[in-house]
Amino acid sequence: MVCDIHFIDDHRSRYKRLNALAVPTLHLHGDSGYALRPLMLTPILNAAVGSPEEHYTDLHCRVRNTVERCIGALKTRWRCLLAHRVLHYEPTKAAKIVNEQQSFTIFAALVGS
Repeated sequence: MVCDIHFIDDHRSRYKRLNALAVPTLHLHGDSGYALRPLMLTPILNAAVGSPEEHYTDLHCRVRNTVERCIGALKTRWRCLLAHRVLHYEPTKAAKIVNEQQSFTIFAALVGS
């Protein structure tokens, strides 16, 4: 999961619960504005050239960039995902709507529309 400042500001208690779980396979990908924590993966600034840290940071940035572009494409196609165009449904129903939108987006990409 890619994390931005809105996740932390708007869902501080959810983040604390996730952090308390410390599930080994669950990681949030944050930018350099976040502290490195067991749950939060952040890039390593000023890593030495050719070091494992530089390699990690390069991979981290690639993953984050790919996910951010995907989210941007979804928000472009489905305007209700934008910050001020929220879905006025319970979280479970809103999640189902978003999942359906993603399915439609993938289908549209496959058929070329």
